Amino acid sequence: MLIDLLVLGVITFAGVFIACKVFAYEIPVLKQAGAALCFVVLNWLPIPTTILSILVPAVGMYVCLMDNTYQRNTVNKVFALTFLFAAAGTLIVYLPMQ
Repeated sequence: MLIDLLVLGVITFAGVFIACKVFAYEIPVLKQAGAALCFVVLNWLPIPTTILSILVPAVGMYVCLMDNTYQRNTVNKVFALTFLFAAAGTLIVYLPMQ
């Protein structure tokens, strides 16, 4: 379980870092790591409803990615690319183990 959270954290941080570089969204690396950590912690919480267990971590990461200038268009792009990167990375890591 702990290894799974660590893998998700690394994948998510890599996604945030890459997405910020792709879309030239300049936020500190510590804030990027915080958004990835928020996503991992909220994924770790036992949320009973499937849709909420997907939405709550996603919204938490989105809020953590916001900065003082609230460049919503860029945040949306970074969030979407990060979420897709995390989903694809997780599938690539864990699907061959099935």
